[in-house]
Amino acid sequence: LNSYQQVKKYCLHVTNELTKHHTEVDGEDGAVIDVSALSKAALAKLADAGDAMHLIGASLGGYGFFGEEMEYYKEALRLKELSCQGNIDKSVSASDTLHCM
Repeated sequence: LNSYQQVKKYCLHVTNELTKHHTEVDGEDGAVIDVSALSKAALAKLADAGDAMHLIGASLGGYGFFGEEMEYYKEALRLKELSCQGNIDKSVSASDTLHCM
């Protein structure tokens, strides 16, 4: 599980680096990311990170770690939603993650 956690940590680090200048703190919900200011390249990297988190979740589920699988799917869905600027209903990749959940 440690290897999976290291990949997750790296994906979240990449996400933080891409969004750190576009994040505002909301009083109750925490950080809110203004994705409209992100470049297309940054959005593509967020999508890649979301895909990686999805695949890790699927792998964990294959080994019987179902709680961790859902945790990774939730994070994958969050990243994929960011990458499509909130238009999640138009994202085939996000629908794949929702289907797996």
